[in-house]
Amino acid sequence: MAESVSVTDGVVRWKNTAESGSRKFAPKSFYVSMNGAPEEEALLARALLKSPNQHLPLPPEGEASTERTADLTVLSGDQSRHVIAYEITGLGFAPDTIWLDDDHNARNQFFGTYASGA
Repeated sequence: MAESVSVTDGVVRWKNTAESGSRKFAPKSFYVSMNGAPEEEALLARALLKSPNQHLPLPPEGEASTERTADLTVLSGDQSRHVIAYEITGLGFAPDTIWLDDDHNARNQFFGTYASGA
């Protein structure tokens, strides 16, 4: 699917197979593509965790927020990995759950995601 987004002179312009348009750009916002890879949602989660009140505008419309909801230690043989679940709201009718590694040296590495499809 072809999709593009650009910001020029304070205006965000987007085009994909469903829509196109432009709008005044809100600083410190995050554009979510229509069919992005799971890592894109991890990028959004990390940006939300760094933003004030864990909220960000989503051009062209809306706002996303996140909340920590669970943590889990995953075991594989003699190795373990501690991961944290965050719910991201604002992308659809139900929250999406993203799991990030809590190793801050790895900058909250993407572990997995769950989207309800609602």
